Amino acid sequence: LSRKLNLKPGKGVRVTEVATDSRAADAGIQEGDIVLKVHDHETNAPGDFVKALKAVKSGSIVRMLVRRGEGNLFLAFKK
Repeated sequence: LSRKLNLKPGKGVRVTEVATDSRAADAGIQEGDIVLKVHDHETNAPGDFVKALKAVKSGSIVRMLVRRGEGNLFLAFKK
């Protein structure tokens, strides 16, 4: 998958499911997206993603750098 998406191995966490009525879905996160960063923290493994997300205080804006298809985009939602 890394080669197909032109990613270095170990870079990013693939989104496998997004709850329909979640804040992430409202922000536009989609199944198949690759989360590269949460704020300025790289997400090279699922544990990195969880740790970075937990570091964001409740009520704060979560910023994510996401790879979708051939391009990258920033998405944000309130935690």
